[in-house]
Amino acid sequence: MNHLTEYAKRHFLKEASNVEVAVYSGSKGEEGFITLFFFSDGKPILVAKVARTRRGLERLRHEYTSLRQVSRLLRRSQLEPTIDTPLDLVELDGLGVLFKENKDGILGSKYLRSLFLRKRKTERFLYLSIDWLINFTKQTQELHLNSPDAKQRAIQDLVAGKALPNYARVFIENSSFFVAPTHGELLPANILIDQRRQQVRCILDFENFRMDGLPIADLMGLIISSGTLVFSRNETAIDSMFLQKGWFLSLCSDCIKKFCREFSVDTQAFKEVMPLYSDRAIGLCLKWNKKGKSLQFHQRLKRILIGKKNDILI
Repeated sequence: MNHLTEYAKRHFLKEASNVEVAVYSGSKGEEGFITLFFFSDGKPILVAKVARTRRGLERLRHEYTSLRQVSRLLRRSQLEPTIDTPLDLVELDGLGVLFKENKDGILGSKYLRSLFLRKRKTERFLYLSIDWLINFTKQTQELHLNSPDAKQRAIQDLVAGKALPNYARVFIENSSFFVAPTHGELLPANILIDQRRQQVRCILDFENFRMDGLPIADLMGLIISSGTLVFSRNETAIDSMFLQKGWFLSLCSDCIKKFCREFSVDTQAFKEVMPLYSDRAIGLCLKWNKKGKSLQFHQRLKRILIGKKNDILI
């Protein structure tokens, strides 16, 4: 810890005074990361993401490369300031460390957990985040691929080499669906909100970024992860998102329809391919060794998205 702090002071905090460090251990166990926040006179100014393992170091390398790549894709666009800014990737005492500029804002997960004005805050968060996703997807439009071969290659990773299910074939055969540059884990915990200006301040953690990912899975991830923060991971959350009329279902429907209009996607076809999100979510649960409630929730959600697709109210 001391060596890392001294390195940060020497390379990034030369003008800082009264430097203090706060440690966040993360929630992904040995395969995850430790995050250090450096404060100067009580203000956070630097972040260091430390890999726990050699495999974690490879993920940090991917994130560092991805952040630089995304910054180039969004250069001189209105979204460029919303991308996490990488400063350096180094090895210190055998540990991989990614240094990043600190961005002010409130994490979407904290914003949504507030009991005060929950409905209004949830609507505001989802509309802001979906607008960011739509603008990001438009900004990278020249890189969209909708050839059957490109889509099959992307999906094959999700289904882990198994035979393609019917919903995957719908995605491959329908020309309105496409693969594109995608964050890969666009959840409230990875989105900073500027409450004063009412806008997305920053998108964090591009460790699952892909050039040939599924934007529809990022859309679903935003809706479902927001729903589980509001209702918890249970049947009530699933009903409120897709099956039972109410304010949250109306909000979900508005967000999905807006995305579908922007990219000329038929909403009925969208309902058919929604289980692809579950494949990605289940894969991430297994990757991070989250085999408890989180995995069970996504497995249950997948069964409902397949078995009750005709009852989904979009």
